[in-house]
Amino acid sequence: MDADGLTGAGRVARSWLAEARFHGLTDMARAYETEIVGAQPLEPAHLEALLASQLARMASNLAAVPRAAPLLEDKKTGAYVSPDTLWQGAPRVQPTAGAVRNLLEAARDGGSLGAYLRALEPRHPQYRRLVEAAKRYAEEICSKGEWGTVFVPKKSLGKKWRDAAAITRVQERLAFEGYLSGAPTGVYDDALEEALKAFQGGNNLKPVGRLNRPTARTLNIPCARRVRVLALNANRWRHTALTAAHATYVHVNVPGFALSYVRDGKPRARQRVIVGKGHSWYSAAKKRRIYRNATPVLSDIIQSIIFNPSWTLPTRVILNEVKPNLEKDPEYLEKKGYVQRKRADGRESIVQLPSKNNALGDVKFYFPNSESIYLHDTNRRGLFMRARRDFSHGCVRVHKAVEFATELIKDDLNAKGETYKGGLKSLAARNNTVRFPLHQPVPVFLEYYTATVEEDGAVTFHPDVYDYDYAALVKPIGKRLPVWPPGT
Repeated sequence: MDADGLTGAGRVARSWLAEARFHGLTDMARAYETEIVGAQPLEPAHLEALLASQLARMASNLAAVPRAAPLLEDKKTGAYVSPDTLWQGAPRVQPTAGAVRNLLEAARDGGSLGAYLRALEPRHPQYRRLVEAAKRYAEEICSKGEWGTVFVPKKSLGKKWRDAAAITRVQERLAFEGYLSGAPTGVYDDALEEALKAFQGGNNLKPVGRLNRPTARTLNIPCARRVRVLALNANRWRHTALTAAHATYVHVNVPGFALSYVRDGKPRARQRVIVGKGHSWYSAAKKRRIYRNATPVLSDIIQSIIFNPSWTLPTRVILNEVKPNLEKDPEYLEKKGYVQRKRADGRESIVQLPSKNNALGDVKFYFPNSESIYLHDTNRRGLFMRARRDFSHGCVRVHKAVEFATELIKDDLNAKGETYKGGLKSLAARNNTVRFPLHQPVPVFLEYYTATVEEDGAVTFHPDVYDYDYAALVKPIGKRLPVWPPGT
């Protein structure tokens, strides 16, 4: 027993409950702080009983609850809903008699109890990495005290900057997260430049090695918010539709502007992507902010790959872009390569035919869904060089899309026992449309994570493109643009 008279199992229970907030289980973290920490001192037997009761609740809510349907429009507002609606307001799972028995069985030995609880967690490695990162930020970084405020410059500052006091604050701030070592010098040297590049790379900023406004504002995000964002993203992984049953899949992290292709459990490709614009405005009629071009959270199956696709314009694009331009220029359709077609239901549609100017580029990865969202190439490839890449109407544009299509087709042919013969690059240079059905369709997941952690523990924070973090951690999005309160 320890100083509180706790058994080994009691110590394990207290340790797990103390970390409930890092799992995104904030209500259970509050209950632990109030009913156990705030109620000390307690008799050992009473303390053990309270720990066991709360741990049983936590254990019942640790397991993954995979999303079964896409997160599309809210019927009341017409907006795409955030991934956090899957857990916000939902009743917590109460432990069953069988679950309590299993917990008590494991509790006979503290080590077995820890292993039992770990086995309940979601299996994807990102979950555990996010939990560990949140814990590390809270206990090793934020515990040093809140980092100081960095000067926000009007223009980019580099090695000609001579303000020793301001440079020292930047150096001290970078040292907090381990981007810079050694005592601050107050001199903008090579070490500071490299540290800024590393920080910028870890925060989805262009790694220029100079202090600019976006970098300074990011440096000034409070440490406490970093912990909350890491835990929030761990919670999101608990509700992902991507499960251990998926050995082959394509995964798109919308705020990370990144696509991952995994085949038979092994990473095969990682591509930059462009996602739906994060621009928003307030609609007085609908009484909400409008994120018209947001990329939704959904999952589907890539059934085929289409080279030289045509593009049937979504209604929102026709109403918001084509019609206003057509009023200004009667030849707008012809200049863009658009033609008017009649659909099967008799309604008019506008189609952009295959060409070098087609917005879908050389290839489209087709998966059927009600939102007409898919992966595709683009004829504006220079945008892939930007750090923040939310420029589309909602679909996901893929960097080096022909090479990625080649990987998928080659793997599919190999699984079929056939040999890839090449020729796709030359095919993409033509204007005739060719469809390649996949023998083994590939699951695709479009999801929203504003923090990711590499195998070595390196953390990358991504922009909250559609303000889902703000809505989950501060308050629902209202009339004004979201602005985080000071210190949060």
